[in-house]
Amino acid sequence: MTNFPGTETKVYIAAVAFIVNLVVTIALTVVFRLMKVDAGVDRTRDDDYLADLADEGVEAEIDPARPAHA
Repeated sequence: MTNFPGTETKVYIAAVAFIVNLVVTIALTVVFRLMKVDAGVDRTRDDDYLADLADEGVEAEIDPARPAHA
């Protein structure tokens, strides 16, 4: 726990970070909508959520018994 900035009130720093992130997100959302910035397009495909051993860039599971730095 740490003191809330400018006070002697004890708070969890994660709570402060969450509140700051929430305020920034809301403020920027309002600003971007007022500026009429395009929201963009979600280009996520169903295949993006799955990976099989035969797919490019997918390696076999690491043997947990093998030392990490062999």
